[in-house]
Amino acid sequence: MAAPSEPAQFPPDAGEPSRTRWGTGAEPAGARRPEQAPAAEPLDPAKTRWEGPTRPGPDRPPDDRTYATWDGADREPTPAAGPPARAPGQPGAGRLDALIGRTLGGWRLQAILGQGAMGAVFRAEDPRDPRRLAAVKVQQPQLADSAEGRARFVREAKTLERVDHPGCCRCLGWGEEDGLQWLALELIVGKSLQDVLRARGTVTPAEAVEWTRQLLEGLGAAHAAGVVHRDVKLANAILGDDGRVRVVDFGLARRDQDSMALTAAGALLGTPHYMAPEQILGQPLDGRADLYSAGACLFHLLTGRPPFQAPSVMALLKKHLTERPPALRSVRADLSPGLERVVDRLLRKDRDARYPDARAAAEAVAEALAPGRARTIDARVAPAPGTGAGPGSAA
Repeated sequence: MAAPSEPAQFPPDAGEPSRTRWGTGAEPAGARRPEQAPAAEPLDPAKTRWEGPTRPGPDRPPDDRTYATWDGADREPTPAAGPPARAPGQPGAGRLDALIGRTLGGWRLQAILGQGAMGAVFRAEDPRDPRRLAAVKVQQPQLADSAEGRARFVREAKTLERVDHPGCCRCLGWGEEDGLQWLALELIVGKSLQDVLRARGTVTPAEAVEWTRQLLEGLGAAHAAGVVHRDVKLANAILGDDGRVRVVDFGLARRDQDSMALTAAGALLGTPHYMAPEQILGQPLDGRADLYSAGACLFHLLTGRPPFQAPSVMALLKKHLTERPPALRSVRADLSPGLERVVDRLLRKDRDARYPDARAAAEAVAEALAPGRARTIDARVAPAPGTGAGPGSAA
C-alpha cells in the first residue's frame, strides 16, 4: 500500500518526556528529566528547523525528505508549559494507533499505512460498503492545536479537492471530528518510484520515460487548476498496481491566490535533490518549477542517481544554482541524444529556457524515446500557471 509521505518534525515538541529537549530551559514546569531522555543538544546557530527522519550534517548528507529552513526572525519559541490539554478520547502525541477501529468522517480506520510526527495515514473502509476503501490521513492533535498547523491541513485538503485527474491522488472528503483533522484520499495500491528504484537498482529507459510522461500529465492537471506542487520527487510519485503513476502529497502545494502568511519569513520549502533554482531563491513560483523537479526525477530514474550530489544541503543547493548538471550520456552512454536534450532542457536554470508547460514537456519526453509517435496528452492539461496562457502564478 502506498500513501502520501509524512515528514517527521525537528525540533521535538516540549512536554513529552521522551521528546523534550532537556537542559535548554524549555522543559514543562515541574517536569523531571527521565533517565531515558536523550542528552541536551544545542540549538543550531543558524536556527534551522528540519522536517524529516534525519537532520543533515557534516557526516550525514541530505536525503530526499522535505526540510525547511528559517532565518530565525519569526521562529516560534518552544512552549514551556507542556502540550495543550487533550479532549476526552483524543490520543496523545505519537499515539494515533489508538484510533484503529474508530470511525472518522464515515470511514472506519483499520490499520496504519505510515506514521510520522506530523500524523498518520490509515487504511480505512466505508462501513456501509466494505469494498470501498480509502487512505485516511489524520493530523497529530498538537499540530491541530496551532493556527498554522490547522491552516496547512485545510489548505492541502482544498488543494486536493481542486485537482481532479486520474494522474493525481483524489480527495474523497475531509473535516474535523472531536478535535481530530482528517483527510480521506484515494487508496493507491502500489509503490513509490523511489521504492521501485531502490528495489531494482535500475529501470529501463522505456519505463523511466513512460512514468515521467504520466507524472507530467498529473502535474499538468494540477497546473490547470492553478496549483503548483512544489515538492515533486520520486517518493511523491506512486506507481499503482494498475501501471499508472499518480502524484501524491500536496502538503506543500500552493494555489495561485494563497497567502504567503502560511510560510515563515525566510522559509525554504522543498526537497534538496529536486528543487528548482527559483524555489531555492524564494522567488514567486509557477508550474515550470515542477518541470525542473520532474526533470531531476527523470535523470534519477535513468541513471540511478540525482543530477546533483553533495555532502551538505548548502553545497547541494549551490550546485542547483550555479552548476550545469552532468550530461546524461556521460553517466549512461547507451541513452539517446534526443533524451539527453530533453533532460537538459527540463533542468535549465532559467525557467524561460525550459518547456513552457507540462503538456509540451510530456510530449517531448515521449517523442525522445519514440520519434514521431508522441502520445496525446489529456485535454485537461493546461499551460503552467504564470506562463501567460494559464492561471496566475503561485508565490
